[in-house]
Amino acid sequence: MIRAKLAEIAIRIFAVESMIYRCAGLMYRAAAAARRTGAKCSECPRAPVSVSSAMSPKVISCNPDADVLAAEVMMRQNKVRRLPVLRPDRRLAGIISLDDIVREAHREYINKLAREISDAEIARTMAAVSEPRHRIIQAHT
Repeated sequence: MIRAKLAEIAIRIFAVESMIYRCAGLMYRAAAAARRTGAKCSECPRAPVSVSSAMSPKVISCNPDADVLAAEVMMRQNKVRRLPVLRPDRRLAGIISLDDIVREAHREYINKLAREISDAEIARTMAAVSEPRHRIIQAHT
């Protein structure tokens, strides 16, 4: 079950990466065509996107004393791969990522420690954060 879910996630990631490479290839070809025709980069049509229009306005964070399971559940519920870790004074203490959680689970497995997060929970979280959030990014002109 978990292997099937991970395979499904891998297929989704491959599809997204393929789309990114195709877009990058189109941009490269457009830039090459502009160079051949003598067009300047400033003449190429583009819509600049500011960070504020691409970011998530709601900050989802955890504190340094939270357990890893709570962070994993927050990631799953909010479909995010990383959480800022904020001190009580709201200053940044660090960032915990889904990769950090997977590495910790692997360390617990290797050292035969009690596992805080199961493989099934990690697979569910990976599936949740891999689903599109259907946000529309508006370009500022």
